[in-house]
Amino acid sequence: MEVDPGGGGSPREEIRAELEATREAYHALLDSLSEEDWKSASGNPAWTVGQVMVHMTFAPRMLPADVGLIRRGDWMPRLPAFLFNWSNVLMTRWMARKETIHSVGALYDAAHASALTVLVTIQDDEWELGREYPDWDPMLSGYVTLERLFRYLTLHFEVHREQVRQGLAGATPTP
Repeated sequence: MEVDPGGGGSPREEIRAELEATREAYHALLDSLSEEDWKSASGNPAWTVGQVMVHMTFAPRMLPADVGLIRRGDWMPRLPAFLFNWSNVLMTRWMARKETIHSVGALYDAAHASALTVLVTIQDDEWELGREYPDWDPMLSGYVTLERLFRYLTLHFEVHREQVRQGLAGATPTP
């Protein structure tokens, strides 16, 4: 059992439980998909269901770098939103081309493990440490603290889980 290096008053265990529940929900969603579902349109007009499932791995994969950026007080890139969104679409499609319904779970698990590794390093006095984020994603813009950054992983998953569900239900993609 890992010891909470920060002691009491830390949101660490609550966040850990939230991330574990998100991982379980990701795998439940993945396990519910067929090969046909994987290739079908999602509720996001830019991506198939499979591409959305790959995209869901991005937030936990980027978390260690974002934590480092916040801790160091590094400069945050300020691409225009349209350019960020365009590159996000292309990067997701590029990454998804080699992933399958059978491989993406391991990709998510590796990203999840990295996020948990970083989580145990956060000290009690760091939870409110943050940086100003650009307005690329309304759930992750403005002043973003380390606590908010970790909690974003679940929010990001929930938004995209809904897009998968919309696609499977045959809903018209939302722009």
